[in-house]
Amino acid sequence: MRNLLDSVEVFYDHLSAVDFRWIAVALGLHLLRSLAISRAWRNVLVDAYPEETVKWRHIWGAYLAGVGVTR
Repeated sequence: MRNLLDSVEVFYDHLSAVDFRWIAVALGLHLLRSLAISRAWRNVLVDAYPEETVKWRHIWGAYLAGVGVTR
């Protein structure tokens, strides 16, 4: 049990050394990536089914759900 507590303490010591601005940058880039990929999928569907209305936010939601399930 002591090893676990020591490991947790070391983890939080290392976490406190992280510059959270870089984490914010990484999260922002990840968001932009998901937006771009979902937009590309929407364009694929619009080209495949030109007579249908395809809303981008539905595609984005489906993409996020798919990424969440596979990760």
